[in-house]
Amino acid sequence: MERVNHSLATVLRERTVLYHGKEILTQDDVNQLDLLAKMLLAESHIGEKYNLYLDAIYFDEDIKSEKKIKGKPISFTVVHVTDGNCPNSEFAKDFTKRIPLSPFSHADTGSTRTEYWLPVYQVTLCTQGQYSLLLKILGAIGLSVGNISLSNAVIPR
Repeated sequence: MERVNHSLATVLRERTVLYHGKEILTQDDVNQLDLLAKMLLAESHIGEKYNLYLDAIYFDEDIKSEKKIKGKPISFTVVHVTDGNCPNSEFAKDFTKRIPLSPFSHADTGSTRTEYWLPVYQVTLCTQGQYSLLLKILGAIGLSVGNISLSNAVIPR
């Protein structure tokens, strides 16, 4: 599951190439990432028993001296596990702690020079412990572990 989450985060990080420089995350982008997650998890014990959370913070491009969030952080959720046992991770709940990850970009795109704070994206995958093979084995010897929730935060290249 960690490899899948990292792969999804890498796709977001490479937005400038894969999405022709478009940094704003849309529901269509989220649906494509969910389809990728389904394909990558298809042969695992998890299958489609996961929830996908995507968050993004964008910064005001007119203010260069400090990072000022533009609007509110944007969040998308794709729910495949609906019984409430696989909520968004604690790590992801306060996404604003990821603000320091955003560097100031001095991008040179040939004839123009663009200076702005890079957005921060976060991908979180969550699955119930009962679907994890490792947790099933641990359960067989009497150890109980809750849900598995993984998050990766990235900035675009």
